[in-house]
Amino acid sequence: MISEAMNSIRWHFLVAALASGLFWLASSSRAELVTSLYQVAVPVEARSEQERQRAQRQGFAQVIVKVSGNSQVLAEPNVRASLANADRFLEQYGFETRTVPSPNGIMGPSEQTLLTMKFDATAVNEFLRRQGIQIWASNRPRTLLWLSYPDSGQTRLVTSADSNTQDVRLKLEELAERRGLPLVLPKVNAGSEQVRLANQVADFDLNGLWRQGSSYGPDIMAIARVSSRGLVYELNGLIKFSDDQKPIAVEHSGLDATLATFIERLADNVADRLAVVVTGEPGQNYQVEVSGVDRLQDYAGLMEYLTKLIAVKTVQVQWVKGQQVGLLVGLESNRDAFLRSLDLDKKLVAVAKPETIGAQPVEALDVQDIDAQGGETQAIGSPVIASPSIVDRAPALPTLYFRWVR
Repeated sequence: MISEAMNSIRWHFLVAALASGLFWLASSSRAELVTSLYQVAVPVEARSEQERQRAQRQGFAQVIVKVSGNSQVLAEPNVRASLANADRFLEQYGFETRTVPSPNGIMGPSEQTLLTMKFDATAVNEFLRRQGIQIWASNRPRTLLWLSYPDSGQTRLVTSADSNTQDVRLKLEELAERRGLPLVLPKVNAGSEQVRLANQVADFDLNGLWRQGSSYGPDIMAIARVSSRGLVYELNGLIKFSDDQKPIAVEHSGLDATLATFIERLADNVADRLAVVVTGEPGQNYQVEVSGVDRLQDYAGLMEYLTKLIAVKTVQVQWVKGQQVGLLVGLESNRDAFLRSLDLDKKLVAVAKPETIGAQPVEALDVQDIDAQGGETQAIGSPVIASPSIVDRAPALPTLYFRWVR
């Protein structure tokens, strides 16, 4: 009996440690972690102070757009004013020279000088919070893009395997990287298969292309068909979300400008569904009951996952029983924003209310009780798991039920 009691105490201490961040175990996700949100490289004409200040302003503007997910954010007066003080948000910078290929493939490679910058993530996020501007988390959806365009009298499908579409592919990847949008292009060689898929894009065969692209593991799919009338390019596109779809129409003089506007609108639409406006005002609170948490790695993964969500302000463990854990979750905004962030990588899947929970709050660990049962007395600090008195005083809150997916 003493051994069982000691094991129970040690188990709950491990849970408390995991919840308080003493253990760190990364959780995998279907979405993609964008690690360069606060980094940027801007071309400069010279390594001068004037060029450095100009590049800093430009780089900070790019980071603000990338982190907020909103291409119109620079129109905000306070954001425009902040560009003059970009150095206050700068963590490190340096000049470097890179060899870049010729844009048309005719001339040889050339050298380009850039100012590489890394901005302070905490300072940038806090600035956006103060302005009431949305923040798009670094865990972002993989977007599969089917795009066809006219070239030398024929219609080409942009793929990652056809050298004939390399220039357009590189342009799309550059534009997507600037917005922090994980972009996936189909891997199809030139030939009859590429022609067939280009025709599916022209016909907006949504279901056929989704089935064809399922092997790429996308979270979102976009279809874009480009046509031209002289120097004017028209793009008709569609974004397919899991529960909705959004049309996009672009018209520009020049293919590059058309593609740039399309990627801007694509990123804006994706961010609008997932970004969260974080303010100092209290958000909504929910009881969250999670099943399928039966290993220490699951506890670690669950707490790591929730605490990193932009939509979540606080997480407190209230009780543990078997494979179930009860949490008190404070949100930055509302339930819809929270559920949208969960829908991205399917780590927490909504379920019906379990038939039996019956768990009681886990009491704070008592080192005297441990010592009385023959164990070693040790200082463990303040556990994160709430005591019964804290739970008893909490007002009744709506409850959400989920299953943890490894």
